[in-house]
Amino acid sequence: MHILILSSIDRIEVNGIKVSVPALTQALSEVTQVTHIDEHDSHYSWFFKSFDFSKFNPPIDVICFQEVYKPWFWKCAKKARQHHIPYTITPRVSLTQGAQAQKAWKKKLANIFFVKKFVNEALALHFLNEHESHTSLHFKQPHTIIIGNGVNVPEVMNTQARERVMVLLVRKDIDHKGLDICVAAVKELADEFRKQQFQIHIHGSDYKNQEATLLKLIQEAEVEDIIFSYPAIFNQDKIDKLSSSQVILLPSRFEGHPQGLLEGLAYGCVGIASSGSNMADEIVQNQAGFHAHEGKEGLIAAFKAFFQYPEFWPVMSVNAHAWMKESANWSMIAASLLSQLSDLLGHRRVS
Repeated sequence: MHILILSSIDRIEVNGIKVSVPALTQALSEVTQVTHIDEHDSHYSWFFKSFDFSKFNPPIDVICFQEVYKPWFWKCAKKARQHHIPYTITPRVSLTQGAQAQKAWKKKLANIFFVKKFVNEALALHFLNEHESHTSLHFKQPHTIIIGNGVNVPEVMNTQARERVMVLLVRKDIDHKGLDICVAAVKELADEFRKQQFQIHIHGSDYKNQEATLLKLIQEAEVEDIIFSYPAIFNQDKIDKLSSSQVILLPSRFEGHPQGLLEGLAYGCVGIASSGSNMADEIVQNQAGFHAHEGKEGLIAAFKAFFQYPEFWPVMSVNAHAWMKESANWSMIAASLLSQLSDLLGHRRVS
């Protein structure tokens, strides 16, 4: 099978798709033929001018679009339909209720004129978990694939004493990532954070110049000694950070399958995640951390629960690593996706 993966990864912004799509491509390439074309890849400029599928050898069997609201995706899909090439769409949170509420009127117009046909003519929608599927627009598309993101899980994790740090690997998008909720919750529990000698380190790219607003929120809450904003980190710096931190924190209002949270759990961080993370229930079920229910009060309750049971931190750390090792390594994700694509294509040929 020859899979064409199409993406539009922002070259400046640091986000989950920047990690997950190349990692998925690499994992799939070990079991089948894959071509990955990104919008910013100048080597494939000819493709964006013509969407000429005849130049691929062997021919493309299926296209996997990574996201929805990219006009060139709609044009490419139209060309693919003309050539009878099936495609799937991985919305990556963009069809969820939370995402639809952002720039709502623009998305409603796009949905009417372009997205509805794009989705309905797809072979399937590929959601990253059940909750994303349940909270997303499907239009009239009946077929779904439920396969999450993967992660490179270390064979051995750090079991030594960890620094009293809660780390966030998120872009500085205040509303989406719930950073305002985080600051408000820490303000209420500032004395406890200081007593426990815990800090929160936010590592990520600035988003539409919101870092200045975030720093102002931190200053107004008088928690500059607790919450710190840092640039995004990569490669060994990120591994070192996750290996030495006690907690991976994610207070997002909505997510698909958050890559940074997966990475933190893989390196043995205790998870504290919001309902909007789409992973909070699984974290609790796997005894790997705490569920921060909606809003400030939910995050406050999760912080209190975490601080109350320090004797469980090492156990949760081991559980987090084991859970990721058993369920989220990229080779398993690739094998599962390839199997489901094969089934869908087989049914399509029969029908």
